[in-house]
This record gives sequence, structure tokens and C-alpha cells, in this order.
Amino acid sequence: MPLDNQSFLFSLIVVCLTISFSLFFVAAHDPEKDGLIKWAGAMLLEAFAWFFILERGILPDWLSIAVANAMIAGAQAMKLAGIYAFRKHPCPSVFCWLPPLLTVFILLWLPYDDIARRFVSTSLIFSIQMLLIAVALYGNSEARLGRAWKLLFGSATALIPLFVIRGYHAWTNPDLFSQPNVSLPPNAIQLIVFTFVIAMSVMGPLGFILMFRERADREQRQLAATDPLTGVLNRRAFMETARKEWSLSRRKDLPLSLMMIDIDHFKQFNDRFGHAAGDTAIKQVAHALCTRLRWEDSVGRYGGEEFSVLLPMTDCKEAHVLAEELRKVIAGINLVFAGERTPVTVSIGIAAKSSHSDSITNLDLLLQMADAALYQAKRHGRNRVVPFSASEEAQTTFYRQNGSFS
Repeated sequence: MPLDNQSFLFSLIVVCLTISFSLFFVAAHDPEKDGLIKWAGAMLLEAFAWFFILERGILPDWLSIAVANAMIAGAQAMKLAGIYAFRKHPCPSVFCWLPPLLTVFILLWLPYDDIARRFVSTSLIFSIQMLLIAVALYGNSEARLGRAWKLLFGSATALIPLFVIRGYHAWTNPDLFSQPNVSLPPNAIQLIVFTFVIAMSVMGPLGFILMFRERADREQRQLAATDPLTGVLNRRAFMETARKEWSLSRRKDLPLSLMMIDIDHFKQFNDRFGHAAGDTAIKQVAHALCTRLRWEDSVGRYGGEEFSVLLPMTDCKEAHVLAEELRKVIAGINLVFAGERTPVTVSIGIAAKSSHSDSITNLDLLLQMADAALYQAKRHGRNRVVPFSASEEAQTTFYRQNGSFS
């Protein structure tokens, strides 16, 4: 069956309408999906534009040429705005109103029979819009965490050279370009562009929907791994991270240190000032830990007022220096409740694995050693740091509980 412009345009109308209604359905009653609403509106606008182009010869030229192409430019601007909405950033207004206004101005100014300049102008504008879409997608580091953005990014970037080639061939061979209201079949360039436009009409929205899905999945995983009060890792997620770091430390023969941190006299603090004040103290300690630790370190809320900190590639001496710094920073926190200034202090126990020659054979032993050191820090007055290796009492406590681990 011979291919013709009318068939392609009719297919585009059906595809755009179907995708538009599907997007409206997906995004209904969900304020978080404003980007999908914009994209759905763009597909609906494209459907009307392709209909006006299909009816060229029946509708006035100013409507089927100037307005129709301006609507296509407006649809791409809405898609760009949808991507910015997904990123939760405002789209620069000039990117929204300039392309359609420039398109309608140029096409109203050019003679309608000037096919070469008309195709060159629209090809240039559309290719720039595809470039803006591609740049906005690539600049979204969050979207690049997944794979769905590649569908949309690939569709947009593929159309950039195609529009440029379309404009070049229209300028050099304008007589070979068929119009919707004539029986001349589309040339190879038009055929390829039509095919990719249809593909983008499907792949683009599909990729955009999947981007929302991937982000929702990431947020769910983050919520499952995060302590809701402090924003640090919860105990389960911390232990998963610790096991991976432990395996890496054993495999590469790297040092690894662990801190157990407990807020001093927390029960009395809670009883005196209330649970809201206790929550504030916990959040302040977590914030102090996060701001002073390195990016490769992991901090988790181990339970109640107790935190765990894992320090990869860190020996006991280095961990001790860091623990003292953390203790002093936290001791400088002053909270005011009921008009009373209240300091916050912590006790810290440290345990470290230095090499394969260590007798520490698993992560649980390292945790128990750090916990024994923490117990001695609290027993000897609190607001202090006790390394397991430097505390005979901590070692004695550990051996009584666990026996010899050599």
C-alpha cells in the first residue's frame, strides 16, 4: 500500500489523542503530576495541529500553516515545561512563549507558496526546541538515576539532526517536498521525519510516565531505609550498609571502624522536658553527625537515642580523633526548653578492624566491641570517648559476655 501524507497525519492525530487522554487519566487528581498534565495538554494541542494540517486546502492557509505550526511549537514548549515541572523548577518563560510566537510571525510574514523558507524556519525552531528538551533532561541528575529518561532523551536527540536535514533538503530541493493537500507521496526525508515524530509521540510520553514511576520507587526505597525523625539511615538500612562495607574491608584488607553513640541522661531529659524536647535533641545530634562526617561514612539511628557510625578505611586512632571532634561539637549544642538552657552530651564507644590478622571475624563482634566500649564511657562519667582497644574494662566486659574470640 503506497504511503501518503494523509495517512501519516491521520495516524499522528489518533496517536496524539490516545496518548493525551491516557496521560490525563493517569494524572487525574494527583497534584504531584503537574508535569504529566502539561504533557497531556501538549499531545492534545499536537492532535489539533495535525488535524489543521491534514485539512489544508479546505481550511484557510493562515490556519492550516501558520497557526498549525505555531501549535506544534507550543506543544513542544508545553513538553519542556512538563519536564521542568517534573524537576520541580519553573520553566524559563521565554522558552514557552517565544517559539510559538516566532513561528506564527514568520509563517504569516512569508508567502504561503515559499515552501523552502517555510520548511527551513520551522525545522530550525523545532530542532532548537528538541535541543532544549534534551538539555533539560540531561541536566536532571535525579532522572538520570533511572533508565526511563533515555527513551525521552533519545527521541528528542534523534529528531534534532532529522529536522536539520529536513530544513537543508527543503532549501536545496523544495519541489521534492509533498504537501498534505496534493497526491505527491512524501520523499525519504519526510518519511523518516514522520516515522520519528510518531515514535516520539509514543516513546516520549511512555518515558515520561516511567520517569515518575522510577522516582516514586526511589522515594519509597528511601523512606524504607530512612529514620523518619532524623533523616539518617534506620537500623535495618544501616546494617545492610555495614555488611557491605565489612565484606569490602575483609576482601581488600582495609581498616574499618565503628562508633556507638548514646545521648547522655536521655531518659531524665525526656521526663523533665517532654518527648517533643527529646525528639529535638535527637534531631540536633543527628544533624551534627551528618554535617561533620565524610561522604563515605554512614550514620544510622540504631535505636531510641543511640546512633551508629561506620567509618570505612579508618583505623582506631583516626576514629578516636574524629569521635572527640564529634563529642565536642555536640557538647556545644544548647537547647532552650521552658526558658532553661540545656546542654546535650554524648558518650562514644569505638571498635576497629585493622587487617586480616585481626581476630574480629564478623561484623557482629565489631558491634559488640563498640557497645562494650560505649558501656565503659557511660560508666566512667559520660561525655567521653572510649576506644575498645585502649580500655581493659571494655575488653573484660566483652569477654565475659562473649568469651574469647581468638
